[in-house]
Amino acid sequence: MTNKYRIYKFTSYSIKVQAVNNVGIGNSSDPVLAKIQTTQADDKSPNAGLTAGAVIGAILFVILLFFALFILRRKFLKRQRSESVREFEIWHSKNRMEEPKGQVAKSQPNATAQTGRLNLI
Repeated sequence: MTNKYRIYKFTSYSIKVQAVNNVGIGNSSDPVLAKIQTTQADDKSPNAGLTAGAVIGAILFVILLFFALFILRRKFLKRQRSESVREFEIWHSKNRMEEPKGQVAKSQPNATAQTGRLNLI
């Protein structure tokens, strides 16, 4: 539907309202003065959507990047921890094999500490 009345920016209009129904035509209202104004946001509205989309997209990209780095760091630390445990187990098994049979290993705590009791006097 085309509008045959054009409204222009920065223009003043005088508006009257008059009711019409099956009884007839009513009295018109007092004129009301209306000023049409615009802001800069109205002038740039086609670019506002593009700008908002770009900003939201950039924020989501940064969040996704941080999430990916967090996941990769967790995997790296987990792999590093498992390699460290594996190296310790290899080292520990070599040291146990090298101990003479009659000696107690230095890494083993004494018998009272193994029971988990604490004797207080």
